[in-house]
Amino acid sequence: MKTDKFISYIILSFYLILIIFGITTLFSPDWLKEISEPGRKTEASTSFEYANRLMYEGNFELAISYYNDALKIDKDNRNIYGNLSIAYTKTGNFEMAESCIKEVERLNKGLDSTALFIYYISRADLETAKAKKLKVQGLNEVENLKNAQDYYFKAINLMPFDLSIRYKYCSLTMQLNDDSTAIAGYKEALAKDRRSETFYFSSLYDEYLTFIANGDYDKSESLSAIINSNEKVEWSRYDTISFKLNEKSQKETANAYLNLGELLYRNMDFEQADIAFDNCTKINPELINNIIAIKEKYIF
Repeated sequence: MKTDKFISYIILSFYLILIIFGITTLFSPDWLKEISEPGRKTEASTSFEYANRLMYEGNFELAISYYNDALKIDKDNRNIYGNLSIAYTKTGNFEMAESCIKEVERLNKGLDSTALFIYYISRADLETAKAKKLKVQGLNEVENLKNAQDYYFKAINLMPFDLSIRYKYCSLTMQLNDDSTAIAGYKEALAKDRRSETFYFSSLYDEYLTFIANGDYDKSESLSAIINSNEKVEWSRYDTISFKLNEKSQKETANAYLNLGELLYRNMDFEQADIAFDNCTKINPELINNIIAIKEKYIF
């Protein structure tokens, strides 16, 4: 009998604890939030990182879904809003992109230069996308191009070694027919970009040395043949971040030389134009047809 009473007391105590827990949670839920916060932050970070990967792969619609999942948890994260604005811009949803950028602007007040840099880039990319849409519609896109140019210029002042932004700025300047500024800009950026012309082969050589050190002679011989070959290398064979990034860098550099060559050619500096075109085809021989088209476009 005493045992039954003892068990009853235990059950009663258990229910009392549950009631107190419920009342406490109802009137003061903050402590529960604090307990769960680290886990929720991790969940938001996981969604954010996966969305970044999707955006890198070009799957913008799915990236948007994961960015929004992250925002449900981490509501005031300026980086999520910034990347989300880029994703919306890529899908042509300018209204939502603008909304996200406004949130970035709100959250950036008084914060570091990196956050401000992301904001400028988001703004510039949005203005550029708007300009492209206006041009397709046969409307005047100059105002949007100038807005984008201004934001890229501000971004360059914050991060002077980001060559991608410099190239975008020069391209817009070229479209706005400010040839002298564009020429100077491309020359300055390409001077900083000399290392990228050899990055691909140095990366291959580093990997070759790793294979040698590990005694993997079959792979080292295969890689040696590629290094010493004049044939175009298939990037798909090297699915690494460094190679993917370098592929992007090489394309940007080749296009920069192509644009510089066109600027010099249309300003009748033919000798320097040919030097730029030669540098272009050394990186990407496939652009030779673009060079021929440029020379056919201008009649002096």
